[in-house]
Amino acid sequence: MLSIIICCNDKEQYNEFCYPALYRTDQLLRMLGQDPLDIQLIYNVETIFKGNNEGIEKAKYPIKVFMHQDVNLLQTTWLMKIVKAFAENPEYGLLGFCGTKKLPARGFWWEEGKEHLIGELYSGKERAPWVFNRVTELTEAECIDSYFMVTNRDVLFDPSLPGFHLVDMDYSRTFSSLGYKIGVVPHKAWHIGTIRDQDTTKYLEAHYEKWEKK
Repeated sequence: MLSIIICCNDKEQYNEFCYPALYRTDQLLRMLGQDPLDIQLIYNVETIFKGNNEGIEKAKYPIKVFMHQDVNLLQTTWLMKIVKAFAENPEYGLLGFCGTKKLPARGFWWEEGKEHLIGELYSGKERAPWVFNRVTELTEAECIDSYFMVTNRDVLFDPSLPGFHLVDMDYSRTFSSLGYKIGVVPHKAWHIGTIRDQDTTKYLEAHYEKWEKK
């Protein structure tokens, strides 16, 4: 049913935070007589863009989930929410759990102002609740957070882009340019990493050069 793609550089962190929720989801699928999750851990990647593309090549199923290794999805309800959203809304090509209705010019989705931010999550090891603007149904966005992105389309990442950040901005804009809608599904997950620890500014130039004319 689903392929899970994770660029992993810390197997212990994956085992502690990410795997337990995936295991519970996998057990649910087996109990329902469905195919188990296809989990693709991609190691030693040069960039997250190339790593995710490697995962796409190895994926067994059309629905592909891109996750960080430090994310706990908590409840198994995320699975049916995603499947239902795609089934009922074929115009949507990319879904996530947090994002913004207005992408800032700088490319950092969280900088445009809280009035545009949608979704909620637990953040950091202290599990602090972050609530932007809570959604109760699939809500259209311009960009979603890369800690959880899922698509049912065969769309590759741009392998020419550097580093491990801004993948959410670029992938969201790619889907928009292809005519697909992007949306936030209501589900609260736990992301150990935080926005505060991301050093993304050094990667901006390559993204500006790509998107400034578009």
